[in-house]
Amino acid sequence: MDLYIDFDGVLVDTISVSYKMIEDLEIDLNDFKKVCEFYSKLDWNYLLTISPELSNAFYYIDIICREHIFNPKILTTVNSLGEMSAKINYIRKRNSNISIISVPSGIDKSKVVKASDSILVDDFSKNLFSWKNEGGIGIKFAKEKSLEFVTINSLDVFVKKNMVKKLVKKIWKSVNFHIFN
Repeated sequence: MDLYIDFDGVLVDTISVSYKMIEDLEIDLNDFKKVCEFYSKLDWNYLLTISPELSNAFYYIDIICREHIFNPKILTTVNSLGEMSAKINYIRKRNSNISIISVPSGIDKSKVVKASDSILVDDFSKNLFSWKNEGGIGIKFAKEKSLEFVTINSLDVFVKKNMVKKLVKKIWKSVNFHIFN
């Protein structure tokens, strides 16, 4: 089964770090045009050096790749070629075996890859709703429980064999099931 994993907000905490940068520049987060402009001009290499990895994500990706239970891929939205290049370099330094798929900003992830019968782990609900509408399984990555999606806060659930079975069963039975450490 294909397992697509979002980058920003799931693997690396670029979201809160960049939001702080936006706030410091007094850009309104609701001003889509200015926010997009900020991200397209952002020095992504710098952002990635100051943004923390989330929940030992690359450690678990290595295990997921070795165990062959899932076919993991990183599926990340990008605003510029500079962002794409910085993310690819960052990922390759941590795991040279995983596939990386860059999705241009404004295009649904579910339109770029086959969502049906695949899992997407993402922190952004809009992506998960779109994924689900295309026949995929959406899993919310968050600290807080989601009412709409199965919620996790670490990729470790994909390496614990009993948890994987439990996770898959619960996905099909209830959207209100949540897994936390």
